[in-house]
Amino acid sequence: MTANWTKGRSGKYPYYLCRHRSCEMWGKSVARTKIEEAYEALLRAIIPTEEMFNALMLLFKKRWSESESRTKEERPSLKIQIAATEKKIGHLLERIVETSNESVISAYQRKVEDLEREKLVLIEKTARCGTALGSSDATFRTAFDFIANP
Repeated sequence: MTANWTKGRSGKYPYYLCRHRSCEMWGKSVARTKIEEAYEALLRAIIPTEEMFNALMLLFKKRWSESESRTKEERPSLKIQIAATEKKIGHLLERIVETSNESVISAYQRKVEDLEREKLVLIEKTARCGTALGSSDATFRTAFDFIANP
């Protein structure tokens, strides 16, 4: 539905209008107050129980801590990947020195550039691994306030 203003005798009035031709309500308009009151009633109906909300919070905190531990464990594997990338770059540079064909040299140079970019990405990921994101409560407080009472 699309919001519109309809001109009446004594002023303009807010409405929502269906603009989907395949819909049986196509071209029909509904007063804004009816739509918004129905939406508010729907939001009131989906307020979770305290038990459900607490279960959601518990599950979220569990997943948050698992994610934190996983990112801390990634650092050693990222460092291994950086070392492997540096080794590949070294091999390619040796091949460049040994080669005299210009097209082969340019292909090697492109590959070295790609590996250098990959190495920079890995270094950046390593720098961010294990950095504190803040507590889950502080990070998602507003979202949970909304879920508790939409």
